[in-house]
Amino acid sequence: MAQPLLHEKIWFDQCKYLDAERLWQEQLVKKQAGGIEKPAKKNPPGKQAPQSSLIDEIARARQHIKNSLISGDSSTLGGSNLHDITEIASRIQNLEVENTNLKNVVTNLTNLVSKLDARVSSLENKNQK
Repeated sequence: MAQPLLHEKIWFDQCKYLDAERLWQEQLVKKQAGGIEKPAKKNPPGKQAPQSSLIDEIARARQHIKNSLISGDSSTLGGSNLHDITEIASRIQNLEVENTNLKNVVTNLTNLVSKLDARVSSLENKNQK
């Protein structure tokens, strides 16, 4: 079977190569400036990076912990963080209540479906006789 594009010398993935070159050049510049960083991972076209407030909260908490450890200040862990902890605890409690309610609804629906299945089966048996 013939493969018509086998011997062609064109770039089908030019954008991919240009992005790789750009990341490489950025990495070289950062190394020369003294800051060694890994190149940022790029999402494939058409896919967005996941946006989540929980991820942002975790990142802020980690940064806050790093800053407090660097400065040696232990008082920053107790002040504004207490409000954040109580807020997160209340959110968790609300989610647990909602989860319990949803489990009850699923149980009720499961029971209802099994009753309807039994009813349909009994009606089908009556029609076959």
